[in-house]
Amino acid sequence: MAQQTEWFKESDTRRSRVDISGEGVLVASTCGPQGEEVGAVVSHQEFLGGKYQEVIRKVYGADVLSEMIIGCEKILETRQGA
Repeated sequence: MAQQTEWFKESDTRRSRVDISGEGVLVASTCGPQGEEVGAVVSHQEFLGGKYQEVIRKVYGADVLSEMIIGCEKILETRQGA
């Protein structure tokens, strides 16, 4: 399993979260003090194929995107070997 599987980014008005540890990649945000988290889940394969990668690069930066890609690859390798 990847070393880190979840990342957060907070501002005054938004809390964003990505998580690669489940059955797919969760990309979610909460807006406002009483806002509910909304987002989407795509498969690890879809993410590695490029889905949401530009969003991650924009919000979290290229370093987090690279970590997520490496983490997803490790997760898939582990599952294929199981």
